[in-house]
Amino acid sequence: MVQAFELSVAGCRVPQQQQQQQHFTSRFGRAAKLAFFWSFGFGGFPQQKIRAAFPRLGMAATEDALFRSIEGMQKAANKPWGKFLDAGTGTHSLKWINTLNTEGFTAVTADPQFAENTRKEIGFKVKTPDEIVVGNWRDEKFLEGRVFDTVLADYLVGAIDGFAPYYQDQVFERLKRHVAPGGRIYLVGMQPLPDHPGGAAELVCEAARLRDSCILLAGHRPYREYPLDWITRQMKKSGMVVTSAKKMPVLYAPHTVKRQLDVASRKLPIIAATDPKLAAALERHISDLDGRVRKELAGAGGRVEVGFDYVVAAELAREPAAGAERKEAVTPEGEGGGKWGGGGGGTVAAEATTAAAR
Repeated sequence: MVQAFELSVAGCRVPQQQQQQQHFTSRFGRAAKLAFFWSFGFGGFPQQKIRAAFPRLGMAATEDALFRSIEGMQKAANKPWGKFLDAGTGTHSLKWINTLNTEGFTAVTADPQFAENTRKEIGFKVKTPDEIVVGNWRDEKFLEGRVFDTVLADYLVGAIDGFAPYYQDQVFERLKRHVAPGGRIYLVGMQPLPDHPGGAAELVCEAARLRDSCILLAGHRPYREYPLDWITRQMKKSGMVVTSAKKMPVLYAPHTVKRQLDVASRKLPIIAATDPKLAAALERHISDLDGRVRKELAGAGGRVEVGFDYVVAAELAREPAAGAERKEAVTPEGEGGGKWGGGGGGTVAAEATTAAAR
């Protein structure tokens, strides 16, 4: 089933220290949700437990740098929000969407319990014609015939492997059907971690590999990130034109890596049920790696940059007039340097975990 995920987005020009704290706060909320998601083995999305354990999920959505980035892209395009589709929803995105001047929103989740709880606990009165609906994007009849001016997909592609394997390339065509002429889709994702980045970053990647190994040994499916160029390629194949994209570097601190290792630890009882010796060896490995991370990152100033998050804005490709020559769309450069706006000024260094350890 296609499980719901919430969205967030990127970069007002405020002092970098302030930007970093704001973006970290929002990413921590998403981190909490995903960490619990992995710990429960994709069997459901225990939102109420997440909110109880991580009260920062109740923060103001305006603190989210990723959401600010989407607002900036929308303003630059001089487009109204219109009818809004949150293709994989969560409490954080709903609070943000509720602050926008929309003509009503539809928020999608695959979890009936989450929908029921959210209607009660979201903290605002949902306005008509706003709605939270339960559905599965693999259901061809779901939301049939309905179109929206703005579509949001927050970490949805990376999450699909856990509950709808091998559907990632099809979700673009599926969502495109619901983009109104002149409308936009905003997609948020995370670049896969490099295999061997060198230095202290090696330990971050080692922790991610160990986490995923424990998830697999427990018989569950890990989150699967997709690179920015794959995302834009699939969007083009589905008949969309990428109008802008931004990259946001991610910083890791010992406690953010520890959350990844905690995910691995929560799988050990399942592994121990069939192979106690293996589980014991993995437990020692987790403890050893945690110690090495703390020591290495302390010598690197407490944080290390590894990879980046990205935000992509796309629109429906326009069919050329009869007899006109078809030309390839040119994707404009993102803000902050580089073709995709990465690395340089205007991007945000966010202290956050990789997706599977949030």
